[in-house]
Amino acid sequence: MKMAEDKDLTLHLVKTGSCGEIQVFVQGDLELAVKEERCTFLTVHDIGSNHLAMVEFTKDIAMQGITNRAVFLHVSIPGQEIGAQDLNQRQGFLPCRHLVNVW
Repeated sequence: MKMAEDKDLTLHLVKTGSCGEIQVFVQGDLELAVKEERCTFLTVHDIGSNHLAMVEFTKDIAMQGITNRAVFLHVSIPGQEIGAQDLNQRQGFLPCRHLVNVW
């Protein structure tokens, strides 16, 4: 676990069977979520963006009431992380069936 660029986020690297290591950014107090004192949301961004799209959404003023009482787990799809290299033509994008079986 290490701190992400955004001070409200904590980066966790999660090992998976089909996708290797994926990045999960925790927004909120994970300890309270474990104790079931906070509602927990798992988010996955759209293709072509990354976890920051979901962070921006949760920081909108309209979401403030929920964000103050929740923990968000923002999954970064493999290959869409900040600083990820472009996929080469042969490799292509990870098939969606692999993403479904990540856990």
